[in-house]
Amino acid sequence: MNDLQASRRDFVRKSTVASALISTGLSAPLLANNQESKVEIINPRNRVPVSFIIDDSTALVNMAYYGIPQFQEVFPGQYKQDWKKLPQEIPDDFVREFRDWCGENGVKGKYSMVPYPACTGWLHRFIPGWSKSDLEKSLKLVRDTMTDNWDIHPEMISHTRVINTKTGLPYPFATPEYMENWEWSQTKSADELANYIAYALNVLKEAGFYCEGITTPGGFGSKNMDNLALGTLEAQKEVYNTEIPHFFRNVITDPEKSVEPELFHVSGIGTDDPRCSVHIIGCTGDWFGGWDGLNPGDPLLDISDFMIINQLFRGQPKPQVEQLPIRII
Repeated sequence: MNDLQASRRDFVRKSTVASALISTGLSAPLLANNQESKVEIINPRNRVPVSFIIDDSTALVNMAYYGIPQFQEVFPGQYKQDWKKLPQEIPDDFVREFRDWCGENGVKGKYSMVPYPACTGWLHRFIPGWSKSDLEKSLKLVRDTMTDNWDIHPEMISHTRVINTKTGLPYPFATPEYMENWEWSQTKSADELANYIAYALNVLKEAGFYCEGITTPGGFGSKNMDNLALGTLEAQKEVYNTEIPHFFRNVITDPEKSVEPELFHVSGIGTDDPRCSVHIIGCTGDWFGGWDGLNPGDPLLDISDFMIINQLFRGQPKPQVEQLPIRII
């Protein structure tokens, strides 16, 4: 990690610890000397941070091209897209152009790197259809030029078939019970999910990436949140010794509902070993098109999202805050 990454991530870590301290009722020491004081959590520089969340991405492989026929096999009446119209590759030139545009406009966020994309090949080994050199150049592009502004996540192992972590092979059953997007994860224990998530993280680690969080593919863990959160915490501790790991699971677009991050399995607050797993909630849908890339989106249809963000700070003062987003007033 470079200094910029360390500084940004240290800020996020400290912010999360402060939030955990308040949410668990341990803010009393802060207030002991002034009972009239109150604690207020504010965003960095008292501004709403907006992050660009890139899902289903990886090196070279167009996940939609290889994933749609696998989804169609599971649900024959669905996924009627003409996936053969799609390109098989997401070229590095496109990634480079996207990176440059984001850099020029100050756009930052999360960028998925699916470790075994749609079961085509492995990021830390090789992907059939591309040379080893092609793969290494694509990984280097993301690893060396994007990680300053983008957190890298696995989106589980394949984003399609469930992988047997003992063999590294996909299970042969094309049913929802053996697809990452659907039922397999809903009944697994925290230890089983931790084993699966750690497998994905280890692939990215061997490919040279540093990860502090994960993104769930499709409905992964949606009915099993407590175990998903604990499994994430255990896997991140095992592979990267992450102090405060995070995971992306739900999206909430209802302006009446909170999208504040949720803390799971909080422990060690006030000690040298604080721990928790943080659920980062998305607050908008897809602006630029559907997940398959076949139909363009219309950002104007999501103008309400901008209105919601604007309402968050309407009429509020905007002092400059450079450090921990917590203050005593």
